[in-house]
Amino acid sequence: MSKVFSIMLICLLMVAGSAAAGERNNTASYNRLADKFNHAQPAYEQEEENNQIADRYFKLMADDSFVYYMDKKSAKWILCPNSRDEYIVDVWIRLEPIADGADTKYSYPAKYYLEHYNNGRPFILAGHSQGAKAVIELLKHSVTPEQYQRMVAAYAFGFSVGSNELAQSPLLKPASGADDIGALVLFNSVSNPEACSPLFVNNVVCINPVNWTVDGTYAPASENPGSVFFDSEGHADTLFHAVGVGMTNDRHTLLIDGLSDDDYYIPSIEQLFPKGNYHVQELNLYFLSVQQNIANRIDRYNNSHNHQ
Repeated sequence: MSKVFSIMLICLLMVAGSAAAGERNNTASYNRLADKFNHAQPAYEQEEENNQIADRYFKLMADDSFVYYMDKKSAKWILCPNSRDEYIVDVWIRLEPIADGADTKYSYPAKYYLEHYNNGRPFILAGHSQGAKAVIELLKHSVTPEQYQRMVAAYAFGFSVGSNELAQSPLLKPASGADDIGALVLFNSVSNPEACSPLFVNNVVCINPVNWTVDGTYAPASENPGSVFFDSEGHADTLFHAVGVGMTNDRHTLLIDGLSDDDYYIPSIEQLFPKGNYHVQELNLYFLSVQQNIANRIDRYNNSHNHQ
């Protein structure tokens, strides 16, 4: 029996680099966490309860909005989805807001790849879920305008970008077609609007990864070259022309058909991704289309720069 050790963050938020707020802010956040568990008790009882909280919650990190605490009491082994012999750790993460007005500047490690290996070449950023969050945060806080000129595209599958983020982050430029350069390719998929995740209610970015439109034009399954899924041993199974793709009325979420929701439903994450939400399969659904799109954007980038 093999055990794959990874952490399923219920909030699905992990940030690229090491985000660090000032120590006084972390302390204040922890005190607020403790306050939530304290009632009108004698001082010695409050101290004992605070010690219990300290034993239970382990601080992972902080960003410009939250301090993230791992609930050690909730940690348990669960079977990996679609596997009979591989396990992951399922653990809850508690988010404590950082006080308004606190010093919450990001602190990033050196850009080691860009400084030592990139050698001035064009690059692509890509990530899914918490990895997509990392891509978004890099564009908001870390990538410089000079570096951005060498970015072919940023693929952020299964996350959200709000209108305020777009207004405040000039390098977050949503894709509007199949080959725009320096664009952010982002989408979330459901089979019905009621299955949208509460995590992404503020999202305003979406593009159809089959016909590469943003106006809600439906792409029938015949236009989807293939959905690719992998078993626990890495073997691929491709469903050709199986999934049709449209958009919800607000055009912020993909609306798919052609699959059975029961086959892809994961009860353990139902509160965040209810039946009909295809967050876990986000990239698989459009695998061959995205694969071709990456090649198209690289060609467009190379052609545009060869003529400069």
